[in-house]
Amino acid sequence: MKNRYSVSSEVYCHPFGLFSLMLCLTAAIIGCGGGGGGLPGTGNTGGNTAGRIVTTNPTGIVSWSTVEAMPRGTALSVRLNRVGTEVREYAVSVVGTQVDGQYRMISCRMTDPKMVVGYGDSGSPVVDKAGHLVAVLFGGFWNDSTFFLARAAEDVLSVRSQQSSPDVVAFNTAERPMAFIATGVPAKFWSTEFAGQTRLDKFQRRETPASSGRVIDEVPTTAIAGQSVAVMELQGDAANMYGVGVLSMPTADGFVAFGHSYMGAGQAELPVSFAVTDTVIGSSIGLDVFKWAHPIGPIQGTLTRDSGFGCAIEWGRTPRTIPVTVNVWRNGTTKTYRHQAAEGKPLNEAFRCFVASISSVDAACNSENVVGRAQGWMSVEYSDSGSSRFDLMAESDNVVGDLAGQLQMILQMNSSQIDKVDLNIEINGDVID
Repeated sequence: MKNRYSVSSEVYCHPFGLFSLMLCLTAAIIGCGGGGGGLPGTGNTGGNTAGRIVTTNPTGIVSWSTVEAMPRGTALSVRLNRVGTEVREYAVSVVGTQVDGQYRMISCRMTDPKMVVGYGDSGSPVVDKAGHLVAVLFGGFWNDSTFFLARAAEDVLSVRSQQSSPDVVAFNTAERPMAFIATGVPAKFWSTEFAGQTRLDKFQRRETPASSGRVIDEVPTTAIAGQSVAVMELQGDAANMYGVGVLSMPTADGFVAFGHSYMGAGQAELPVSFAVTDTVIGSSIGLDVFKWAHPIGPIQGTLTRDSGFGCAIEWGRTPRTIPVTVNVWRNGTTKTYRHQAAEGKPLNEAFRCFVASISSVDAACNSENVVGRAQGWMSVEYSDSGSSRFDLMAESDNVVGDLAGQLQMILQMNSSQIDKVDLNIEINGDVID
């Protein structure tokens, strides 16, 4: 959840919102997908289990005309994933409805002031007592995390049929409209600009927990609305990058999700897996609220449409991805790292391949500070121009950094779609701590 809108005409976007109406509001709106740099807020709000466990999908939708006629204070429920893959239903009350051109929204407040919403909650279903979908949570406010905005169910469901679903969103797509998390990326490359636009500092950094401390969650056998999912920009042995949101409502071939754009890409081909919520961090007193989650299990489907009212996910469809294989020879041993990078938009596919490559080299060295010599080659296969091989050579007191510069240049030099990347490198040198 969390798009950022300010009281003036300046728009700070993250995952949620996309509407000019918000510019008139006197508080900053935050999209419920997530984002920003650094872990937000303090305090653990993820352990609340007061809600009723839900194991089924909404049974239908409520028309907007019916929603508009709801009196202030009408009792509804929002289905949230607060721990593991479990979905629970929590009480909310209607504050009001709003219409701004094509954007139709309902505003709600959590009945329990200790229950809050935030980044990573985008897409959570709001239902009535009969279990019908009323609206889909998509935005909230910086100064009150118990209050949120939800988009009309009819509009979110229109994403699948591509009717009345704008591709152009009203927030800056250079910002991250989802709760983005990354692991395994070397710190020194965290703020590297790639292709003049992609920066990792829009991601939250996540350290991989020790295996002895891990809580093992089972992959759900059935997907239901309210469960968290991860859009996998990159997945593999050394690094992972993903955005977290929520399934909203089943469709004939999958789900609609998020209630807002992922990154305004229109047609897309992005891998989607289940996500496990470890905890929710933040509070109701104005601190940023963030769902701390990680992907679990294999890829379950493909995000095929990314538009202003939400995203369509085709469940059970395996997306095309780019294999990135890195072999590093060092100190008489060979280490191999394999990744799958998402194709095309929204994050530049060359950028994903760069992160996979340099994170693998860094992991093999077990340090960013290597003084010595490296040599090898990178092979890149393109969809429309065959393959190209590039020789690599670095000899300095910053071998990994020098290699990063060369890899970045190679991967940015051709705008053609990438089909496959192979990196083979031998490193001889000392680690300087």
